[in-house]
Amino acid sequence: MQTDNARCDFLLNISTNALLATDVTGRIIYMNRAAGHFLASEALRSNLAAWSENCAPQILAKISNAVRLQQPQSLQLSLRGRCCNLYFYGHQPNCFICIEDITERKQLAASLDKTAQRLEFAERTAHIGYWELDFEHKKIYWSGEMFRIFGASALDTSPKKNLIREQMLKEDLPIYKEKLRELIRNGKQVEGQIRIRKLTGSLRYCFFKAGIIDDDGHRKIAGTFQDLTPLIKTQTALEKAKELAENMNRDKSLFLAQASHDLRQPMQALGMFISALAEEKLTDYQKMLLNKIEASADNLKSLLDNLLDLSKLEANAEIGEFAEFNIALLLKKIAGEYREICRQKEISFRFFPHNAVVFSDQLILERLIRNLLSNAVKYTKTKIILGCKWYKNYLRIMIIDNGAGIRQEEQEQIFDEFYQSRHIADNRSRGSGLGLAIVRKSAEILGINIKLKSIPEQGSCFWFDIPVLRRLPDIKQKDKN
Repeated sequence: MQTDNARCDFLLNISTNALLATDVTGRIIYMNRAAGHFLASEALRSNLAAWSENCAPQILAKISNAVRLQQPQSLQLSLRGRCCNLYFYGHQPNCFICIEDITERKQLAASLDKTAQRLEFAERTAHIGYWELDFEHKKIYWSGEMFRIFGASALDTSPKKNLIREQMLKEDLPIYKEKLRELIRNGKQVEGQIRIRKLTGSLRYCFFKAGIIDDDGHRKIAGTFQDLTPLIKTQTALEKAKELAENMNRDKSLFLAQASHDLRQPMQALGMFISALAEEKLTDYQKMLLNKIEASADNLKSLLDNLLDLSKLEANAEIGEFAEFNIALLLKKIAGEYREICRQKEISFRFFPHNAVVFSDQLILERLIRNLLSNAVKYTKTKIILGCKWYKNYLRIMIIDNGAGIRQEEQEQIFDEFYQSRHIADNRSRGSGLGLAIVRKSAEILGINIKLKSIPEQGSCFWFDIPVLRRLPDIKQKDKN
């Protein structure tokens, strides 16, 4: 008997639960080691009635019921800052109590619940549902978002019902089946895009992924379904808007090309009339008026030329006719013309060439350089440099001026059509704002990048790098201002 008591005491003391025996008044007549640690003070160890006023009546009532009715009772309370389950077992005239500390379990359950809520939120936000197929038990598990994607109810759907195959469009079902066969055959993750018909009738576009997982030795197919319908609708709307914008832009370019072409003939006639008037005997006042008419006509002609060039570029009338040529000869021709223009305007012009064979469209490249030089002439103060230098396997072409410069926030905008800086005095009289737009579109055709470095009140440097097929010996020449 003594050995049996020792064994019983040993078993009771190794329990992690607090075990107590009381009479009907709550007086404690036995406690194991765990209960002794739990009930730290002597007052608590003597009588359960000494516990907090809030819970003592409930505990005493459960003791009385367990002893009187001889039926187990239970209660969940917060004791000494811990969440506990109390179990009461009546054995006349005493009551045996088991106190189970479930604080960590409750905290873990709350944490898991928060995690589940976050996953649910993520699923709803991204329109991604999760599913599993259990081969052994022939059951399908779906997350809440899967039911929302398919327009079904979890309460009304059997776990053995395969809604994916039932609601998938017949044309897409072979794609889905083949992907699953590939998954089972190779064991590697598969993915694809299919269409389903919701129970409400609406068509949904879905992207799915599937793989094989091991759940305690049981193989399952698990995967995700993402509803791409909102994204596809947005993408379709953007494509339509883009197509409309491209059509409108093409119509605008064709209109500008036709209009500028039709205006060239009267402009040529106007130039002839101006030349004829210049040969007549005119008063000083008439000559002054004629000079203004000629300047206005020149500006109008320049605008029409730019409009025609731009409209051709935008209408894809030019795709580039690439060939090999010596770029030094092209630059020398352009430099000769602009040296004279600068001389008339009392601007210093310097030219530093290099001999090199390049592969490009000579006419488009010439127009690009001319527009950069014309821009420099308009805005420089006293000097312009057209220079070249070797850079790796490229020849770097630079156009430098000491004009008003371009502020950092405007350095991207200046390549837009009709853009003119608000920070340059009397800017409207200097051009149409099309020169640099033509430069950018020409550069796109040639496959080069136009770079810019500019400091307000000090000047600007535009440059680009063109691939060199082979270098040639430079011809020494005396540069003339």
